[in-house]
Formats: sequence, structure tokens, C-alpha cells
Amino acid sequence: MNLFDNWLTRASQTRGHPGMVARQSTSLLNERGWKQLGDSYSGPYALKKRGTWQGRIEKRGDIFTPLIKNPPEVVRLHPKFHCFHQTDDRGWWRIHLQRQPADAHPASVIAYVEQILEASFRLAE
Repeated sequence: MNLFDNWLTRASQTRGHPGMVARQSTSLLNERGWKQLGDSYSGPYALKKRGTWQGRIEKRGDIFTPLIKNPPEVVRLHPKFHCFHQTDDRGWWRIHLQRQPADAHPASVIAYVEQILEASFRLAE
């Protein structure tokens, strides 16, 4: 299952169709407090009742590279942990994306990383 396509489908549906979710008027970047500086974005990956983690997304051409600072230990339980690579001794980890978001939007990357984090906590329960 491609998590980007699943998120994109939910986010792009409109009112008036039974069983569809209305598009949110506030973008996920604004909602989470992400800021853009050139081709980079910074802000928190946030989970209700779980916490927040400092994040960055770097964009080079059509390629997004998400980073997370000091990810929670439970992420080691997730099958995608092999995609996490520590980049420095300051706690930053790069997350390799096997597929780039279909909509080429950083909000899709944020949603994907948050889905991995949430699933990691569920695996730990």
C-alpha cells in the first residue's frame, strides 16, 4: 500500500460525495507550524498524546528528503526503520523515501513520517 496515495486521496476529496472527506482549508504545514526557507522546510512532526519531534524536509529538484531529530526509540520496531540513517552526532536522522509523494507536496511527506511514528508507538503497546 502506498501511504502517500492514501493520504492524498483523503486530503483531496470534496464535500457533496457520500463517504468522502472534505478538503481541509488549512494546510498541514500551517497547521503544524512548518516554515519554508528556500527549498527546505522546518517544523515539528506531531502526534496527539505522543509528543513532537523537530523535523526538516530538504527538496532538491523533485526529491524530498525528510529528517527528524532524536526520533523516539520505538521507531526501531517499525519495518521501515531500515530507512532511517543517522546523519550526525547532534541527533539528526535522514529518512529514505522509497517513493516520492504523488502530489509533490511537503505536507504528504509530513503525513507519511507521522504515520510511521504513530505506527511505531502502536507496535510498542
